[in-house]
Amino acid sequence: MIIWINGTYCVGKTDISGRLKERLSAADVELLELDNYSNTIMGKILKNPKESDNSYSDIEGASLFDIQYCEEFRKIIEEKAHKMLIVDTAITDKACKNIVFDYLSEKYDDLLHIILMADEETIKVRIQNDDKRKHDDKVFALANLRNNLSFMEENFKDAIWIKTDDRDVESIVDEIIELIMSRKK
Repeated sequence: MIIWINGTYCVGKTDISGRLKERLSAADVELLELDNYSNTIMGKILKNPKESDNSYSDIEGASLFDIQYCEEFRKIIEEKAHKMLIVDTAITDKACKNIVFDYLSEKYDDLLHIILMADEETIKVRIQNDDKRKHDDKVFALANLRNNLSFMEENFKDAIWIKTDDRDVESIVDEIIELIMSRKK
């Protein structure tokens, strides 16, 4: 089973994904955070860039680098999909949606897609108060917030949406575990 924890900045993806892995605590559960693989993927692409590829020419605005990056990320997920896999990353562009998410959704019928959400003002406050985020990252997150929220709202109507406003990590993890168990029956 692939459990995809999606959502924009500061909605709790990392905390909830980490706690979910702890609670599931099976040896065959793995947590995959794109941030941990980003430099490896970029390095691989820079060492071995592809020539022009028209496979995804229909994805408006996607560069060849974007396409290669998404393909590499998809390969990492597929290599680990034999176990229960928690994927902690936001999908906020067409390249990632088409090349990674749509492909995996068609290939694996046991993909559970959860979008964590909070009110926009709540998210803005969380971004501004995030001690782990550098100033430039906060500026970037705030500048892209509305576009990211709109993208998810327009493209993932079938996802399971969970509000994180005024909720603790444990109650959200409990809800996700109930969803997982109901799928296993």
